[in-house]
Amino acid sequence: MISEKRYHILIWIAVILFAMNLATIGSLFYHTRKQQNISASSGNREAVAPDEQGTRFFRDQLDLDPDQVLCFREANRGYNRNTHQVARELDMLRIHLIDEMTKEHPDTMRIDSLSGEIGNCHTALKRLTAAYYLEMRNYCTPEQKNKLDEIFLKMVQQDESDQPPVRGRRLGRGWDSLPPRRGK
Repeated sequence: MISEKRYHILIWIAVILFAMNLATIGSLFYHTRKQQNISASSGNREAVAPDEQGTRFFRDQLDLDPDQVLCFREANRGYNRNTHQVARELDMLRIHLIDEMTKEHPDTMRIDSLSGEIGNCHTALKRLTAAYYLEMRNYCTPEQKNKLDEIFLKMVQQDESDQPPVRGRRLGRGWDSLPPRRGK
């Protein structure tokens, strides 16, 4: 039989747990409603699908007219469709490469083949990007072409600055940051 003191303790524990559950449910309800209100209020602004963000950016940067916007939108959709397909293929190839490299007895011929396929996908991505850029240039006025050139130059420079530094000059805890071995 449970003593009266233990019975009171168990009741208080049950009351505290019940209060905590109510607070959790109330918090979830509050945050869900708050998120719905934010979504509803942002719905009044111009809603932009992810694949339309590129078109919107170029529209704003290049001051495109409505006909140009339609041409850019179509070019952007085709570019996104093709690059997403190549990116998915790249992801699968990388997974296969890691799987092969982490096997007990990795097949170096398979690793070389996968590495070549990954390189081909990178080449395909660069070609798609170049074709996309050239297609957009076809729809631009001379002034817009100059501005588009500047935008692409900045994007390329930004991509290059995101690349890891040259081997031996990395910061952090990679192989290159280890102190040199003695006796070398």
